[in-house]
Amino acid sequence: MGRASDRESGGGEMVEYLELSVDELLLDEDNPRLGSVNSQSAALESIVHLNEAHFRNLMLSIKNNGLDPGDSLYVIEAEGGDDFVVLEGNRRLSALMVLNNPDVLDGTEVPNTIKKSLVRAATGFDRTTIEPIRCVKFEHREDANEWIYRRHTGMADGEGRISWGPLEIQRFSGDQSILDVIDFVGRNADYSDDEWESTKSVIESRKSSNLARLLESAPGRKHLGMSISNSGDGKTPMLGSEPKWALKVLRRIIDDVRDGIVDSRDLNKASDIEGYFQNLPKDLQPQNSQRPTATENEIQHSASLQRHRHQKATRNCCRCENLHKAKDQKQP
Repeated sequence: MGRASDRESGGGEMVEYLELSVDELLLDEDNPRLGSVNSQSAALESIVHLNEAHFRNLMLSIKNNGLDPGDSLYVIEAEGGDDFVVLEGNRRLSALMVLNNPDVLDGTEVPNTIKKSLVRAATGFDRTTIEPIRCVKFEHREDANEWIYRRHTGMADGEGRISWGPLEIQRFSGDQSILDVIDFVGRNADYSDDEWESTKSVIESRKSSNLARLLESAPGRKHLGMSISNSGDGKTPMLGSEPKWALKVLRRIIDDVRDGIVDSRDLNKASDIEGYFQNLPKDLQPQNSQRPTATENEIQHSASLQRHRHQKATRNCCRCENLHKAKDQKQP
């Protein structure tokens, strides 16, 4: 065991940052995920049974990627003082225990089929890739509880962790498949500046999941003639239908999502999404005239929704010159 340094947390309690081995760590037998159990084997069995597939995936992730360097385990000294009880991070510790020594499953009633799957997942694990394990030691369980509560109770009015929505995930991963659609509509539809700012705010802050369900669905992409190009610049939407018509459909979708005409309760099944598109007005239904006859390469060149990354423009201008088809052109 190595001790790195002492720190004083924001709550005033003293904590120590330790570097420990798997063998020095114990599962919490009074874990909120499980309730109280009476042995380490029972705790391990209960954690595996929370979701066997997820547990195996966690094992594989740790074996292949290691532990998150920014996410320490929370521990307190066990009775006797030789080991440490993990208060936060019991799923990770359970996965480490099985990776390090799959025989620990023999003391549990985990079904043989699951055991065999977990043993295979542990093959090739090298504990030196994850040790020493960085831990935060609290003096008392109560000292850690406030921080554990913040981690597991959602946003908590801003105190807790706020999960990313679809658009945040896409921005991080370089996926423009929804972001470019929003940008296309905002720059080409006949919203006033104030109306678009309000619409965009509602969509991005509260309704992005509903919009993504519609636009990423097979019925939605078929209706719009939209495909996704996965190039070196990331994922970008490619429009295979007449842009002016597609703009009308996309505005209707965005307005319906903004106004709550469609929400998560209406989009539970693929048939619900298909029904939404089938029930759009006749002028928003695809016709032969909306389907271009050009080759796929010509379609992608003339109707890409990818944003022009080297051109500054106002909202009323199209950021991608290839989308000028969506607006009336001025003749020279």
